[in-house]
Amino acid sequence: MVRLSVSLFELKDPTVIIISVLLISLTFTPIHKRILNWIDETFYPERTKYANALKKYNHSISGLIEASDLIKEFREWVSATIGITPVIPFVLAPQSAGRMPFRINDKDSVIHRIRNGNKFFWDEISERSRITVEENEIEWVRDNDIAVTIPMISQGELIGMLNLGKKQNEDDFSAEDMDILTQASVQTALALQNLNLQSVYIDKKRMDKELEMARNIQRRLMPQVIPDVKGLDVYGESRPCFEVAGDYYDIITTKEGNTFMVIADVSGKGAGAAMIMANLQASIRVGLELTEDFTDFIYRINNHIYNNTSSSEFITMFMCGWEPSTGHFHYINAGHNPPVLIDNNGTVKTLDATGLILGILPDQKYERIHFKLEPGSVIAIFTDGLEEAMNPDNEFFGQERIIESLIHSRDKSPKEIVSS
Repeated sequence: MVRLSVSLFELKDPTVIIISVLLISLTFTPIHKRILNWIDETFYPERTKYANALKKYNHSISGLIEASDLIKEFREWVSATIGITPVIPFVLAPQSAGRMPFRINDKDSVIHRIRNGNKFFWDEISERSRITVEENEIEWVRDNDIAVTIPMISQGELIGMLNLGKKQNEDDFSAEDMDILTQASVQTALALQNLNLQSVYIDKKRMDKELEMARNIQRRLMPQVIPDVKGLDVYGESRPCFEVAGDYYDIITTKEGNTFMVIADVSGKGAGAAMIMANLQASIRVGLELTEDFTDFIYRINNHIYNNTSSSEFITMFMCGWEPSTGHFHYINAGHNPPVLIDNNGTVKTLDATGLILGILPDQKYERIHFKLEPGSVIAIFTDGLEEAMNPDNEFFGQERIIESLIHSRDKSPKEIVSS
């Protein structure tokens, strides 16, 4: 060895020296590593055992996709590796397993310590202790023989708590025990956080798919082309503020040549409201095939909605009919925003409710109002979204502005009025 060293340093070529040193390093590095492993196994067997156990645990949880399975694996691993009973993990995030049995009070000094990443030994609490703890927590700790609580923290966020009883061999917790429990708690917290993010992503993808389907249904239900109506200039448009809203309108001309217009607002937003709206549209179209006297089938629609939806689901609706042969206009307003009528003399009227909102109470009567619609008259029918539209100053558009807009633009076509 001495001769090798001397002859090495006598070499003048630096490249040869560097290569030689690297070869010596490569030769002795595995030996050095084996020596360190031997020292750990001989003098620190618990440390080696725990390191191997933690590797196996990380491998075992890498393929889990359910939070409940992860919590179960964590509990069983802690119990088997350290020899502790009981092992009770809590999860603060909205997971399906390991939820807190009591409400967290942030004024609780124990919770404050745990949020800061510190473990807590429950034998620190005494009658003279200044540690403040809720009584229900103390009772739960005593009932379950909890000795220590370790925070489960990921990226600075408290995900949960690992509550542990005493070791089965009645030994005190060693530094190695606390170290591996802390590491495993961090790994579990990170895994729970990742599972929650995956769940949110999957739910969003599923919701996006459902909304896309509902949006397509809603689009098909709306008039694709505004029909020509004898004696009337008609235009309609829907601008949902959500991807799928509960607003609905339809224009239907019967074989007798009469035209019926309906506008409705289903409570709520999203796919559920769109499905109810589709049901309503089908009911109205079928009803008009049977009779043009829509008083009776609105009565039936109300009972159907009342009997087949929850108490939080209801519909406001305005339905009207136009008879070009007589110039008569008739309508039923089931709790909907009153349409605004400006007659040929410039007089403003509102077509107020003639019955309750659909689906609130059963067996309701709906009065149908008749009047002659004179040439030059304008009627604006809309949902509450128009009244509740806000400007940059957070002011509602409101009914007064709707009336003012109609008065100033009544000489324009319906399409121009809507576009403005």
